[in-house]
Amino acid sequence: MSEDAGASSTTRPPQQPPAGFWSRTFSSLRVPNYRLYFTGQSISLIGTWMQMTAQSWLVLTLTHSSTALGLTVALQTLPVLLFGPYGGVGLARRSRRVAAEAELATVPVTDAGTEAGVAAETGADVQVALAPGNDHRARNR
Repeated sequence: MSEDAGASSTTRPPQQPPAGFWSRTFSSLRVPNYRLYFTGQSISLIGTWMQMTAQSWLVLTLTHSSTALGLTVALQTLPVLLFGPYGGVGLARRSRRVAAEAELATVPVTDAGTEAGVAAETGADVQVALAPGNDHRARNR
């Protein structure tokens, strides 16, 4: 064998995805209801991350403490860590409607708990933390 034959066997052209790869990957988006669900979940997830980022930024801005920031992030994820496994077991044993209603009932409670924790940690007014729409009244007292 010559040197050229050995060199060509080690370099391969980049592999292309199989034919129809992209159409199969996003085929579920052809269903209108799933498209609506996917869009709603994407917007909701963006909102959740924006809230977590804003709360973390608020704590860091008010306290300048990495410990307080770490505690805030830990408290934001604690409900999922603690109740996630139990929720999965409960979800498997109950109807989807009951599970959806329970989720809708617990979200405001966990959000209020997180915001109250931020208010307690930073020393901010609880009204400001729990009612962001009313914060102009609290600042103008």
